[in-house]
Amino acid sequence: MYRDDGGHGGRSRVPRALLGVLAVTTLVGVACGDDDDAAPATTVAAATATTTGASAAPATTGADGAGADFDKTAFCDAFMETNMVGAAVGDPDADPVAVATALLEPAKRAQAAAPPELADELTKAVGLLEQAVATKDGSLLEQADPTASNEWTVANCGWTKVAVTAEDYHFTGVPDTLEAGDYTFEMTNKGKEFHVLVIVKRKDGVTDSFEQLLSDPSGEGKVETLLGVAAPPGVPGAGSTHLDPGEYLVLCPIPIGTAGDTEGTGPPHFTAGMQQVLTVTA
Repeated sequence: MYRDDGGHGGRSRVPRALLGVLAVTTLVGVACGDDDDAAPATTVAAATATTTGASAAPATTGADGAGADFDKTAFCDAFMETNMVGAAVGDPDADPVAVATALLEPAKRAQAAAPPELADELTKAVGLLEQAVATKDGSLLEQADPTASNEWTVANCGWTKVAVTAEDYHFTGVPDTLEAGDYTFEMTNKGKEFHVLVIVKRKDGVTDSFEQLLSDPSGEGKVETLLGVAAPPGVPGAGSTHLDPGEYLVLCPIPIGTAGDTEGTGPPHFTAGMQQVLTVTA
């Protein structure tokens, strides 16, 4: 499914679908750049393929420094929806204008519902999306920085937090089962290599086992990516997603040997044991 695609100078590359996960930050897709870049992006989008997830946070007005008309539930739901759309569109390097087009409307909904302290950041993000769509200039997406919005939603939206540790080469802290809902996965990397926590599910109609999909060169096209959390050694990462009932695969597809400025040339980390099935119940 995730495999070595070759690369410049014979180096192994991060798989294209994974590039999409790593490159799309919340509200705006930020391009990873060339495949020759020294390291993958460290901020990733939380994402799912559904837009029906409801935030656990209750509606509030006048809270968290917001104005009287601020509805926290509406904002958290809109922000989560934008996360989901961001992952669904895939790799922004391949077609950044298509990414901007897909993100524009949900980003506008998040902007309209945002607390005052995030207004400037989200207004800039929406403006860049609009310009990218109008001018067909996908490079505009690189100018967005949704850091404050990401941090605010994790702190205030009431999404259940799951603490995960990545090491060389296994995860600890990933539950075997979870109830359906909104989650923030917070990953600490205690390994010596760069790690990513990716959650995928089978597309509708796909009956292959995850084992079959991982060994199938075309398997990448049979799954939907719901979440990607990236973390270099010693640097934490976090991402939020909505999980519906079903079976998911948690894995790290980074090539073995990826650390610092060095891109690994080995097989993906999941081949060394960095994979786990996650069952989500109603």
